Amino acid sequence: MANILATGRQSFLGFGLVQPFRRIGGADFQVAGGVELVAGCVRQIIGTEPGEVRWRPSFGFEAEKYRHKNMNPGLEELAQVKTLDAIGTWEPRVSAATAEVERLQDQQKLRIRIQWHVRSRNHPGNNVLLDPVTQEVLA
Repeated sequence: MANILATGRQSFLGFGLVQPFRRIGGADFQVAGGVELVAGCVRQIIGTEPGEVRWRPSFGFEAEKYRHKNMNPGLEELAQVKTLDAIGTWEPRVSAATAEVERLQDQQKLRIRIQWHVRSRNHPGNNVLLDPVTQEVLA
C-alpha cells in the first residue's frame, strides 16, 4: 500500500476525511488521498449497518446478522458474499477480490479480511486494476 501512496499518481481516487475520524492538532480532522482514503471508505461501508444513514437506508453491511451467531461454513460463505456485495455496491473505486469473515470468540465482533484492487481509472466499465490491497476490519 505504501508504494501506491508514495507515487501520488492516484489523484482520481480523491481527497477527504479519513475514516474513522481522527483529530490532528487541536481543531482539525485528519485528511488523506489515494488508497488511504479508499481504505477508510471501505471501513465505513463495513462498519455501517443498513438503516443508520437515513437518506441512504440500504448503505452498509449487515454485520449484526453474523455477529451473534455460531459461524458455520454456510454462514461464513454468506457473510463473505454479502461483504463483497456491499463493497461492490458502494465503492466504485475498487474491485473486491476476496473476503474472509470470522467471529471472534472472546468478543461479539467480526474480523473481516478483504483483498481489493484499486481501479486505475474511476469510471464505469473499467477493467484495469492496480496492485492488490489487503485490509482487515473489525465490525
